[in-house]
Amino acid sequence: MLVDSEQCSGRLSMSQNADFVEKVRTLIMEDRRLAIREVADEVGISRGSTNTILTEDLGMQRVAAKFMPKLLLPEQQQLRLEAHPEFLKTVITGDESWLYGYDPETKVQASQ
Repeated sequence: MLVDSEQCSGRLSMSQNADFVEKVRTLIMEDRRLAIREVADEVGISRGSTNTILTEDLGMQRVAAKFMPKLLLPEQQQLRLEAHPEFLKTVITGDESWLYGYDPETKVQASQ
């Protein structure tokens, strides 16, 4: 007997509502070097909920002790390029591959 029911992934989190997400976003935008513990204490939610909001809801990840968006918008990419145009000169690209030919001997060939 099959019973149709709504899919439920567990208990709903009270700390992941829009108000908390916006508070976390505001704090991180003011200072991207804040620790998860500091944000959690300031907002008044658990560290796990804070981490979930940062990574899943806001799409951020910690990079060199700062929270950064995983993907940059085209405008953000252009701003970063304009801020440091000499950076591209340090990037080496190419389409060449180095291959070394090697033909291993079998045991029979090695014994002859």
